[in-house]
Order: sequence, then structure tokens, then C-alpha cells
Amino acid sequence: MARFLCETLPWTKFGTVVVSLPVIGLAFCVIYSILYDFKETTITHGCSAYNFLPSISAASGEKEPQISVWWWSIVLHTPGRYFISLCYLNYYSTIASSGWKGNYEPLAIACVMVNLVEVTALLMLTLYSSRDYFEIHSTAFGIFLAFSIIYMLSVIAIQKTLYEDTRLSKLSSSIRYKKLLFAAYCCLVTSAMYLYYRHSAYCEAIVYSMFAFSEYLIVLTNIAFHSTFMLDFTSAQQPCPSLHI
Repeated sequence: MARFLCETLPWTKFGTVVVSLPVIGLAFCVIYSILYDFKETTITHGCSAYNFLPSISAASGEKEPQISVWWWSIVLHTPGRYFISLCYLNYYSTIASSGWKGNYEPLAIACVMVNLVEVTALLMLTLYSSRDYFEIHSTAFGIFLAFSIIYMLSVIAIQKTLYEDTRLSKLSSSIRYKKLLFAAYCCLVTSAMYLYYRHSAYCEAIVYSMFAFSEYLIVLTNIAFHSTFMLDFTSAQQPCPSLHI
């Protein structure tokens, strides 16, 4: 059944639906919070500085209907991400040379496992809001951030190795996009950390809004990076990868 789905699935349409869910959910939560819950979602506890944007936690985890919209967007998004991650194993085996078992398989399996942890951490920090389960939420966020960076580095490494063997033009394009997005992701994470520190230390006006905006960009950059699977899968010799299960 899984193999049949993978061989017949229109990856571009499927991928568009999967990656659109968190984008639509985030956009709704932020816009709705600004329009209808502006004061409650932009206030920062222990600091009276003016801000005009809510953080993702405030926009998606404190008020209805934002809580439900974000919850469902991630819950519906997660199975597709799991499926895509597992398909990557067979994508690599499809385009790899005869050295697949010895050289590529361990790294490919590691990439998939790291990605599964990342997706699970995203689900956990969504299910457990910072308001009600701060410790679980903060731990899940830390795991998500760390494993997202590890995954990006890992997948770039394995695809560079595969490109050296296959010279597939679309694989080269995918690697180039991944490198750019990874660099942007690291810059944004660093900026967010600095802005959060600046807000906590000095309580300056709009600094927390700048932090919130950097959060939005981090999420969108992460989604864009993972969206490159649509380019990856069309670079294989067959229309899409097949699952040997």
C-alpha cells in the first residue's frame, strides 16, 4: 500500500498541501491576534515596552480560535512530514551508485531519524503550549531547533556526496537552495537569540516585535528548506521514489 501511494502520488500537489498547512495556520494566528487580541498577545510580562507583533507562542497558544487553528494545522501537517521523511530513504537508494549499502545507507538512515525527531518535537511543542506546559514546551522547542540544524547539515552532506557520484543537475540545484536556506536559517536563529536577550536585558520598545518577526522568518525558512523535497524527488531517475515495504 505504501509503495503504491509513493509511486502514484503527485508530489508537487501533495507537497504544496503539506507545506501550506503551517503557513496558513501561522498567518491566520498572527493576523487574527493583531486584529482581535492585540493587547493580550503583544503585552510582555514584566516589561511595559511597546510592541506591535505577537510572538508565535502568544499568537498560537493563548487565545481561541488561534489555538485550535494552529493545533490542527500542525497535527494535519505531521503525517505528511513523516511520510516524506521515510520516502527519502528510497530516494537516496534510487539515485545512489552501487556503493549505497556501504557508503550511503548509514548516513541516510541517520538523516531520516534526525528529521523524525525534529518533526516529533514540532508536534510536541504544539500539543503542549508554553502557557500550560512551559517545561515540556521549552524542551521540545530546544530539541526542534537543535535537530532542525543537524538535519539541514546532514542532508546537505549526503546530497553533496550523491551529486559527486551522479551529477544530476536538479540535485545540484537542490543543494544550492539548501545551502542558501541553511545560511539564512542560522542567521535568523542567531538574530532571534540576540533580540530575545536584548529584550530581556533592556526592555526596549519594539525589540520583542523584532524578535517575533524573526520567529516568523525562522518558521518560513524551515518550511522552505523542507519544501525542496519536491525538487529532490523529481531529480531521481524515476518519477518518484518507491518504498520497499
